[in-house]
Amino acid sequence: MKRLGMALKWWALAMAVPMGPAFAQEQAQPAVAIATAPGQQVFDFEVNLDTRPIGTHRFTVSREADGATRIHSDARFDVRFLGIVAYRYRHQAREQWQGDCLATIDATTHDNGRSLQVQGLRRDGGFQLQQPTATSLPACLSAYAYWNRDLLLRQRALLNPQTGRLDALRVESMGRETVEFKGRSVPAERYRLHAAQNVIDLWYSPQGEWLRLESTTGSRRLVYRLKSAS
Repeated sequence: MKRLGMALKWWALAMAVPMGPAFAQEQAQPAVAIATAPGQQVFDFEVNLDTRPIGTHRFTVSREADGATRIHSDARFDVRFLGIVAYRYRHQAREQWQGDCLATIDATTHDNGRSLQVQGLRRDGGFQLQQPTATSLPACLSAYAYWNRDLLLRQRALLNPQTGRLDALRVESMGRETVEFKGRSVPAERYRLHAAQNVIDLWYSPQGEWLRLESTTGSRRLVYRLKSAS
């Protein structure tokens, strides 16, 4: 159960910035975002561990007229064994971006009884992390911004919203494929991310629209399936 908890919390923190992987049954399906207001998208997911439902994860992306992008992520996982909650995980993150740079972050994690917090902001020519420890980081940081293909793929490190550490990143192009999207086959470019000892596969349209995400941790697979968004 400890290894399972580590796998779940890495996935939730990596998904703490907006993106839209959705899976149906055993096979990954493309995410579909629904605009709720001008400049806003909500991605609302049911989350499975292999084929077992364990909770939900919602992402809200708001693009402002001044160029800022605001992100709100809310993950709630409960893993049950014989009807009893054996592992509980909660994660909320609020981020503000200015252009391609993370401007502020305020993330709280409750990991099966243990609380963690990451807070920081961009100022004085750098990014000042305040929690969990005071640390000076480069001025222009990126987190796990799956919603912005071009920004994500050129990064070499990503800010981890649970630990406050910079995760080294290596991106591998896997070539072109065809994926099912909105009931039809569309061309896609596949990329593989190696980060924090995990492997994440991402599919984008040639125009950069995020179509799909899939990852395994050890022998387990987390599946995000989009449900009705509002």
